[in-house]
Amino acid sequence: MSGKVGIVFSVGELEDFKGKLTSIDDSRLYDEDINEFIGISKGLLVNGNITDEAIKMLKNWIKANEYAAKVYPLDIVRKTLSKIKIKDIQQQDRENVFELLTKIVGGEQLVVNQSSKLPLNEPQPEIEIKDHTFCFTGTFSFAPRDVIKQKVIELGGKVIDRVTTKLDYLVIGDLASDGWAHSSYGRKIEEAVRFRKKFKKPCILSEASLTKHF
Repeated sequence: MSGKVGIVFSVGELEDFKGKLTSIDDSRLYDEDINEFIGISKGLLVNGNITDEAIKMLKNWIKANEYAAKVYPLDIVRKTLSKIKIKDIQQQDRENVFELLTKIVGGEQLVVNQSSKLPLNEPQPEIEIKDHTFCFTGTFSFAPRDVIKQKVIELGGKVIDRVTTKLDYLVIGDLASDGWAHSSYGRKIEEAVRFRKKFKKPCILSEASLTKHF
């Protein structure tokens, strides 16, 4: 008998660890794809217009990068391009693609829903604070972020610093910039959108939706 004792993990712990590793790998792949897409877009925008050949190339890129094209904001690009008929490209199509790429390259938030410039859950859900997990991003107007965190804890909620599969709510401060994409706090939003599509959570909330419960 060697006397060595191995570390024993439960099935649940192993699955959770595997999920975290997959999440990290997926996030890295997406970052590489979005950076590549931004680089391509910058090159296409140099001449101040979008050609038919550029639209064809973008369609091929989206097809070849199917995983990234399912995640915001490239899912918006995919939907826009899917409406364009290659054999009958109109001037309006060119202008729409040019405007879309300009916004992405410039880090401007795309208007997915006319009622909001951020990818909030629509409609905003009924919020249960007790025994639920919260993460915060952006700048808050109601009170400093630490004060809001403390209030959530006092009401029985849990606060974590990053987006994970266990997160129930990501709360975005009302003073968050419309140009959040690719900013420091935009990473949390991108990750939350990706998880929401895959796991149906977290819910993405406005500051006002949470603070009305205080």
